[in-house]
Amino acid sequence: MHTTRSSPRGFTLIELMVSIAAIAVLSLGLAQIFSVAGKTVSAGRRTSTLTQYASALQRQLSEDLSRMTRDGFLVIRNEQLPSPVQGAPGGPRRTRRVDVLQFFATGQFESSRQAVIPGRAARSSEAAIFWGHGLRRQTGAVASLGDDNAQATYFGGVGINRYASSWILARQVTLLAQPSESFDDPTAGVTATDLPGGNRVADVVDNDIQIAGQPAARDIFRIPPPAGANEARIVAANTGRDSTNPRRASGLVDIATTDLASIRRALMFVVPNGGLSIQSPNAGEYFEGPGKREDMQTWMRLALPSDMDGASVNDRRRPRVEALPPNALGLEWNVPTDAVARADQIALSASSFIPGCTEFIVEWSFGEIDARGRLLWHGHPRDVDLNGDGAINTGQGDYQVLPYDAGSTPKFYDRLRTRSGGVVPFAQSPQIVRTDLIHGTVYPTDVTYSYFGLIDPDPAAAGYELGRSPFIDTNGNGIYEPERGDQLDWPDTVPWPWPKLLRVTVSLADPSDPTAEQRFQFVLPVPQGGASGG
Repeated sequence: MHTTRSSPRGFTLIELMVSIAAIAVLSLGLAQIFSVAGKTVSAGRRTSTLTQYASALQRQLSEDLSRMTRDGFLVIRNEQLPSPVQGAPGGPRRTRRVDVLQFFATGQFESSRQAVIPGRAARSSEAAIFWGHGLRRQTGAVASLGDDNAQATYFGGVGINRYASSWILARQVTLLAQPSESFDDPTAGVTATDLPGGNRVADVVDNDIQIAGQPAARDIFRIPPPAGANEARIVAANTGRDSTNPRRASGLVDIATTDLASIRRALMFVVPNGGLSIQSPNAGEYFEGPGKREDMQTWMRLALPSDMDGASVNDRRRPRVEALPPNALGLEWNVPTDAVARADQIALSASSFIPGCTEFIVEWSFGEIDARGRLLWHGHPRDVDLNGDGAINTGQGDYQVLPYDAGSTPKFYDRLRTRSGGVVPFAQSPQIVRTDLIHGTVYPTDVTYSYFGLIDPDPAAAGYELGRSPFIDTNGNGIYEPERGDQLDWPDTVPWPWPKLLRVTVSLADPSDPTAEQRFQFVLPVPQGGASGG
């Protein structure tokens, strides 16, 4: 019997093509799965990192605000960059905010500079706290104590500050320490040559530009101040003062030889010739009347660490801050000792709080609500488009942030005690908080200041007007006759209203992918209560 054996059968071309296609589809599916998983892990890592940054900001700012004192003043400076800025190469380009917040706090503060004299450290129970973007310089650039960081390029310009992902949010704490408050006995074994050079006094004792061997600004106010109508009066009162004294803008100085009492006197007094003075305030008169409000606001601007109000965006200076100490290993600085060089380098990065901060927005509220029951927030004009359709639809929850306007959203003072000793409820004699008290003059147009000081120096403008307000009738004829000694019965002092809430909005860039940004927002309470002695 003949048996026929069949030969082995191979794959046909069609079967091979189907198999290859199936493998390709499977590979593509696996690749997509791995890609999604990788992106999910990356997104989760990014969210975790940025959330940690935002949480650290919220915790530290909450702690700082909890120590805020009304014996100082509060300044909020809103600035919108005039043109869109790219977040990173290939990243988003948009208009950004670089706001500033500064106030005074009480507690236990110590200089962040490394001690250059063993066993000596600068400490104080009072401090000025500045929050805002600093400006970086090229790595390795040497700074001097009198440097106002004018050489740094501004945000979005050519150089190290071009991209928003390279910006640094700074927290600069400046101790207010009078020489008498710090240990001022010569230290055994320390000679003048062991101390910092440059503009620093070569001595071991404390003085007006040195505390515990560390450099200190003469006061919290910038001397000399920038040119301007109000500033000119202050310049005239301070002729002869050292214009090269250590400056906070250098990034090397975190001490000012002053205190809150001196700062209050600077705001509350004028000298007889009309020029402001912080050297001999007791020779002046009480700070009251029209025009004094602008002087108070000028002092508040001068307390910021640098002149931020140049007409051109490139002329607006910011304190220097670096992500890392420049040239930390080389120590090729023109100073007497390596210890001083090391302290200077570390100081430049000591105020660096959050790297990659692409936007910082600070807005405030009196706690008033609008017709829809929402809090009214004030600051530089800003549209909040919640649904992202490019239009502001109030019916869909969108809203606008606008400067405080007493004409459209009036805030009333609380009940005020008059000169005659009576109490006038605002319902009987409305006391509207004026717009110019809060915002003063807006300069330049892309900047909005909000000032919160000690007392309103012009109480007559707070809402009391002849014919509506009560007056002290000296002769009892019922007629207001100022020429015969009658006075309008407005209060001697009117408290300067402060916000009840601050809202901080911050955008952060992912360290591993600077083109990706994430926005965070939180609301913080502001301590209430009037300033002592006001």
